[in-house]
Order: sequence, then C-alpha cells, then structure tokens
Amino acid sequence: MADEGLSGPTGPPESMAQTAPKTTRSYDEMNTHQMVFELQGTIGEIKAVISSLQRGEEKISSRVELVEHSMSEVKDRLDKLLPKIDDVLGFIKHGTPNLSTKADLANLKIEIEKRPTRRQTILDIAWVVGLIAAVLAISARLAY
Repeated sequence: MADEGLSGPTGPPESMAQTAPKTTRSYDEMNTHQMVFELQGTIGEIKAVISSLQRGEEKISSRVELVEHSMSEVKDRLDKLLPKIDDVLGFIKHGTPNLSTKADLANLKIEIEKRPTRRQTILDIAWVVGLIAAVLAISARLAY
C-alpha cells in the first residue's frame, strides 16, 4: 500500500480545524503605525479612482445630453419637413401625368431635329442679303 504515506492526518474533523497564528495582533496594535499609513494610502487611492470615475461619468453624461439634444433637433426638423414632402409627393402623383408623356417627348425631339442649324441660318441670311443686293444693283442699272 503505497498510498498510505500520501494520505493526510486521520482523526476527528475537530482536530483538523485551523487555529489562528500565535502572533495575532490586537485591534489597537493594528490601528497604529505602519498599518494606519497603509490604510490611509489605500483610501487615498480609492478616492482618486472614484473622483476620476466621477469625471468620466460627467463627460459621458454631457455627451449623452448633447446627442439627445441633437436628436431632438433632427426630429423637429423632420417634423417640419413632412408636410413639404407630402406636397411634393402629391404634385408628383397628380401633376406629372399632365406635364408630358413619352410620346410628347418623342414629338419634341423630332421638331428639334427639323429646326435649322446655325450654319443653315447664316447661309439663308447670306442668300437673302445677296438677292436683295442683286435686285438693288439691277434696279440701279435700269434706273439710269
């Protein structure tokens, strides 16, 4: 039985209970000297952490308030835009069928293609001026 050496002490559970170390200090001894300074340092660190957490919380709450304010402004502006959007949608639904159709646009394109270009217009004007000049020249010859 090799396990006998590895097993713990045997006996009633009361004998296995741990007892306090013999160098126990009293309450008065713990509240003096080094222990007091250690606790004061710990308390100071805790206060610093708490104050930094409070500052962080204030920053976050101010950001949340700014976001809430911005959201309320956006909602107000959207509420003001809704009637205008409804007007535009109503015009689109009821007004656009009367404006033009695809057939109207095709007819307009054909008319635009039939119109003379600038070059044609300039040539036409030059022909008219030339004819008038020729008529005047012929009439001046006949008059003398």
